Amino acid sequence: MNRLTTFLLMCAMSATAAETPRKPGWSGDQSPLQRDLMVIDQLLPGSYDNFEQVYFNNRLDLPADQKHRRVHTEIRRIPNDRFGAHAFYIMDSWDDGAGRQHPRIYSFFIDEAENALRMESYYMTGFDTKPYQNAQDDLSKLDGLTKDKLVYVKGCDMFWTRTVAGLHGKMKPKACISEEKGVKVHGDYQIILGERTLWKGDVIRRLSDDVKVNDEPLVLHKQNRVRWFTCSLSLGEGPEAKRFTSLTVHDGGDTAWLPVPTKDHPDREVGLHLRNVDWAMNNSKTAFTNDVFVFYLDERWKGHDRSHIMYAYQAPDAVRAGINLISMQAYCVLKGEEKAVPKM
Repeated sequence: MNRLTTFLLMCAMSATAAETPRKPGWSGDQSPLQRDLMVIDQLLPGSYDNFEQVYFNNRLDLPADQKHRRVHTEIRRIPNDRFGAHAFYIMDSWDDGAGRQHPRIYSFFIDEAENALRMESYYMTGFDTKPYQNAQDDLSKLDGLTKDKLVYVKGCDMFWTRTVAGLHGKMKPKACISEEKGVKVHGDYQIILGERTLWKGDVIRRLSDDVKVNDEPLVLHKQNRVRWFTCSLSLGEGPEAKRFTSLTVHDGGDTAWLPVPTKDHPDREVGLHLRNVDWAMNNSKTAFTNDVFVFYLDERWKGHDRSHIMYAYQAPDAVRAGINLISMQAYCVLKGEEKAVPKM
């Protein structure tokens, strides 16, 4: 066997080794990365919102460049494998006055060479994305979407590894390069997935000196996992009571606004507002402030900013919440928990 043949054989063996998942010593053992991928499949799908972060940014009176914009994120696993066997639909909705929405696809792969999970990002650019927005509740909206229609940049892959209490995805330094207004920049994006939170950072830096050039705060967006509830509201008593039913509201600061006019304020609305308060600081000098699940009834009309009529609170993991003032009643139950289970 000559040197060239030996070299080519070694290269082939190295390539095969890189593609074959590393396993511990027992024959049935799998790569630790396979376990991480199963965690991603189970933990990543859901609904996330940073209402609490935005609220406490304002309450703490942070400087403008440290404040976060409100963003709600829906993530669903795609049931077929045309984007990969572990692919997800992502839908970001930004509450910045423009109602911007940003749908895209993430696809995860085991990368033994990097000892990480590699995430490819597929962006919907260059065409109308409206047919693919808000597809989280009906993934059949994506049926006409294929990989060749999407934008993928290999250098922008994100590599996920285990951290103390979750999985951390980040790009390789200065690998995701693009050009904005004639200046080369690189994406410094990262995501941290925990049991109940999704942290995201979308910083863009100038390639020449690493200076941040976009208006994203350096502190990551902290989006809490939110729960969806089915709610009802009754105003008045007896058969003449005004009733609103089958309202869908999440506990990450969501509000269902309902028309409840009065003679003086024909445009008055009552809001049924749910919030799982994630305290960023204590509201007392002498005690630790516990997180709570709060159920509000609010009102608003033209010339009158939103104000609370009343509220009730309970433990953060409560699956039911309600208020009964006789003439005004409201009730919410966690989706999937609507049917009462008989107990002794």
